[in-house]
Amino acid sequence: MLAITIIIDDTHTVNIECFDTPIGNKYIAMLKGEIESKGIMTDDGESFDQYLEKEQIQKIMVEAFEDINNFVKQDIIDTKKIYWNDINWRNQLHTIFEKLNGEYDTPSKLMLIAPNKIKEAVRRVNWGVHLLEQHPFEKKWKMMWSKNPKECVDRVKFTNEDYECVEFEYQPWTVYLNYNEVGKDLRDIYEDNLPTQYPRLKNNHYLGLDIQPNQSRTGHVFEPDFKQWMIDNKIDPYNKHLGIGRFPVGKYSQNFDNKVLSHTSQITDILIND
Repeated sequence: MLAITIIIDDTHTVNIECFDTPIGNKYIAMLKGEIESKGIMTDDGESFDQYLEKEQIQKIMVEAFEDINNFVKQDIIDTKKIYWNDINWRNQLHTIFEKLNGEYDTPSKLMLIAPNKIKEAVRRVNWGVHLLEQHPFEKKWKMMWSKNPKECVDRVKFTNEDYECVEFEYQPWTVYLNYNEVGKDLRDIYEDNLPTQYPRLKNNHYLGLDIQPNQSRTGHVFEPDFKQWMIDNKIDPYNKHLGIGRFPVGKYSQNFDNKVLSHTSQITDILIND
């Protein structure tokens, strides 16, 4: 059995038994290769961001806005006109992020030459927008990998056999691949009331190391209104190649209650049994 052990704060343990599927096998092989070549490059701030309060997220975002403006010496983001609850303002922020960041595999010149503090500030714009849209949320861990261009994972495009692993029903105590793109997927387009021809529409078509656990949720992965929206727009919700279903990596267990973690928690080790 291919297995992964994630150790949090030197104390808490997550054990993942990877499925004997193309996704399960490729994931553990990619994780092993990345650790052997670059070390453990997790983004702890993002891995435990669901332990942040709304006000903490907003504070981090404002600091990021100011850092970006100071670095480029212009007010790219107007800090005097912040509208946290305005969907149009949040969409505008996402557009600004896309221009500053560039593509996943072809980062902008700014992201190649800027100091790490500014790169992180740019990523925090996108991070904060999505996190606030999800708030309030369940406090739980996930494992997110560094997006620093020098540290990030060389992701791999899904093959036909990978798409066959897609599932449309949540299973409890299962770890799934996270979204591994820069842009908005169909859910974002629906929730943000944007056209299906949105130019930066990007569903999940690449294998990366970001994963998220599902402890107790069951049932369909699509909310009824979202599913109907896809049907109304002549999009087949069950097209596995669309990249909006769930890619299961394996079953997991943990020796702790999620409540014992905090936004300052860290992934302190990752062990692989292959």
